[in-house]
Amino acid sequence: MDDKIFKDAEDIFKKAERAHDFSHSQRVFKLSLDLASEYTNINKTLLFAVCCFHDIGRAMPENNKNHALISAEWSLKNFSRYGFTNQEIQEAASAIETHSWSMRKTPENLMGIILQDADRLDSLGAIGLMRTFAFYKGRTLYDEADPFLESNRKPDENHYILDHIFVKLLKIPETLNTDKAKKIGLKRVNFMKLFLERLRREIPEANRTY
Repeated sequence: MDDKIFKDAEDIFKKAERAHDFSHSQRVFKLSLDLASEYTNINKTLLFAVCCFHDIGRAMPENNKNHALISAEWSLKNFSRYGFTNQEIQEAASAIETHSWSMRKTPENLMGIILQDADRLDSLGAIGLMRTFAFYKGRTLYDEADPFLESNRKPDENHYILDHIFVKLLKIPETLNTDKAKKIGLKRVNFMKLFLERLRREIPEANRTY
């Protein structure tokens, strides 16, 4: 793929937090290629750029503005330097803007569908668990009285890292767009459930089923 795109993204993400660093972008691209293999009308160079820069807003936070909006605006201003046409730039910006989980947007084009699915898949499985603990470092691992949300306790992912798995990650497969992504997502979630079962055995007070 384009060396300039790679080098620019690599430089920008050097100071990014570990859960959304350039290695995340590269994994998203690899997943995107797998999902895009079923389609013939995907511009892979554009897809590469979209994956490389979809989280650039996280590397340049701006007044609590959603990172996807910042990233989309950046792509509109900067993708021309990579030789993309206005139509391609608009397609890329739309894909980037709609990838975010928190914005709850439905992708408007195939590029957006693939990016959203690939980005969410990288939140699952073994790598998803690693990213979760990297992102929420410093927070309490779990609520000792009710680790697995079996009482009427309200989930608090801003306080307990384990809550994030229940609040978001286990629900991701039902939000995926493509059949292939859903299959991959279910496999990764099944691994995470094995992790939770193992964790249950290692936490004395959590001897219940979820």
